[in-house]
Amino acid sequence: MKRLMGIFCMCFLLLGGMLPADEAEVLGKAEQLSKQKKPAAALELLESGIRQFGETEGFLAAKFQALLDLGLPKEALPIAIRRVEKAERKSPWHCIAVMEICLKLNDLDGAFTWLNRAVERGFLDYSELAGGEYSALRNDPRYAPILGAIKSRIGIGSPARDFTVTLLSKDPFSLAGQKGKVVLIDFWATWCPPCREGIIHLKEYYDLFKARASRSSASVSMPTAAKSISTWPQKNCNGRSPSRERPGKTPSPCSTASTSSPLIGSSTAAGPCATSASTCATR
Repeated sequence: MKRLMGIFCMCFLLLGGMLPADEAEVLGKAEQLSKQKKPAAALELLESGIRQFGETEGFLAAKFQALLDLGLPKEALPIAIRRVEKAERKSPWHCIAVMEICLKLNDLDGAFTWLNRAVERGFLDYSELAGGEYSALRNDPRYAPILGAIKSRIGIGSPARDFTVTLLSKDPFSLAGQKGKVVLIDFWATWCPPCREGIIHLKEYYDLFKARASRSSASVSMPTAAKSISTWPQKNCNGRSPSRERPGKTPSPCSTASTSSPLIGSSTAAGPCATSASTCATR
């Protein structure tokens, strides 16, 4: 017994000497342990951090993930729910995480409760639910009305809302003025890497279809100021034409800066990058 107590005290002292200085350091070390496929050690470290710093959102998120990595969804469920309640940002993805745990537990009623809560918080990315792990949801009659509500909120199947922007040429561009045409609109921002990477493909589509009078295309930067958009080509293209972009190189908005490019405007309406063709939304 004395030997066991001695070993216990020695371990306690060693752990005490390695105790991280703050929450971020604890979470960083726990993440490294998770990457090393050591969820039990990560969980032990997180428990220690919670005793020291309390049940913060970060600790709760990391703890329920560690429990899932250990194959303990039943134990992870209340932790994930506490994370939803603790979080300052009311993200729909927090509810989706709880929904996924309910599915692991074969609790369809719970899964639909949390899916509905996610939709109430603005969940729109229904394509995320196309995977095989969500088949139980999709095969349930309760899923179709939820999917319909999401599509209705997005506007699928409904006329697009009109808007007006000012082009770099100072001319107005309105969606209503394109009636009768097939219109492709890309909402992007200079600070959004996926948006910038997608522009070269939009340029390719524009070149392919621009000869057809029934087509129209617009590239609308939001919520960047017009001055920033007008100076973007000069600052980022250095005189290069889109045709000289090297294969495999991250494309720049030079592609839409040429005279043969889609229309470029600057919207005064603020909107999330998630409304662009290339989304940079984070969970």
